[in-house]
Amino acid sequence: MRYAQFTHDTIAAGKKPTMVREYQISAIGRYMIDPKALVVEKTLVGCEIHRRSSMSMFWKKLILGRFRKKSLNLGSPKTLWLDFVKPRQRLTDEVLDCYIGDIYNKLKAVDSFYDQLDKIDLSRVVDVVGVCEDNAGFKSAMVIDGDPIRQFDYIRKNCGQKIKVKLKKAYAAKGVFEMNGFDFKTFDPGMSYRLIRMTLDGKNRACLLGNDNTIAFWLNDVNLLSYLQLFEYAIRENNSMKESLEHCIQGKALPVRLMFNHTIEIDYTNVPLPPVWQEAIKDIPLEVEDSMMIKQKLNAHQLGVSFNSISNQSNLNGEICTDISILQNLCALEPIKDRIPTLFEELNKRAARFDTGIYYQLDAIRGV
Repeated sequence: MRYAQFTHDTIAAGKKPTMVREYQISAIGRYMIDPKALVVEKTLVGCEIHRRSSMSMFWKKLILGRFRKKSLNLGSPKTLWLDFVKPRQRLTDEVLDCYIGDIYNKLKAVDSFYDQLDKIDLSRVVDVVGVCEDNAGFKSAMVIDGDPIRQFDYIRKNCGQKIKVKLKKAYAAKGVFEMNGFDFKTFDPGMSYRLIRMTLDGKNRACLLGNDNTIAFWLNDVNLLSYLQLFEYAIRENNSMKESLEHCIQGKALPVRLMFNHTIEIDYTNVPLPPVWQEAIKDIPLEVEDSMMIKQKLNAHQLGVSFNSISNQSNLNGEICTDISILQNLCALEPIKDRIPTLFEELNKRAARFDTGIYYQLDAIRGV
């Protein structure tokens, strides 16, 4: 980050912005904040069928008061799943792979899913929503265009297949980024983009500049910048997460999701202190009450940063790897600052300042 140098006319159409800062972000960072839609590949594994209520059910709901105005004539949606949800893993032996694939296709032909579809009364169906699953098993809804007849036809033809799904943007939900829309193999660590943050007309604004220093796009949510900062810090402090990211860049793994959990609650009361704390207190004498206070404070103001990836190496085919950095806001340790100032200062040296507070990495976890 640095204070930016640019022409006001270029950025703010003659208006004078204040509190202007410039950030250099990578192509991954640009992908994460880009407001444009993107297309990813997922497997269609089922559907949710929305039907009109029968008249008997309508009156029952009316009498019991179990309805909302918008759904007065709608019954509970029915969800149907394929028996063979998981796509099979490809085999290195082409002949054996073809043989197993033939068996798999014959099994799919007797999947009970299609029998259940045939039993649905189309005259009562008002909408069919697809249910997709990514490589890590995360499920999401997919809108299917057309009337119910066309929607049913699409489900029959494509269920169990890899399909292209259009997402509004990489930022899928609060604290959740879909990372499989970025081509990590083309990532160039030497390439960066200029991002300008400012106060304009009394509002916090931010925009990304193109190579000609014109505006490529404005950010819909300036708070997204804090996620970039936290992710960068987690990569720097968590060697396992950095390794997983490098595997994606090298083509050894496929990226899935990046998530930020502000309500994570890991209890350190009855477990050994995390390595960062063990190292910080090794030369500091502590009283019994100090140790108890420390363990209590570790449970507050936690933030989880997790990165999911899937290995595509032959010996680890399909294994899902989750790397988590547990960050803690330094404000949780204010009582320690007064009681054991040398310990607080030791942790403060490891911390970094972000727009949302001062954080240090409390712990790191890897699960496969």
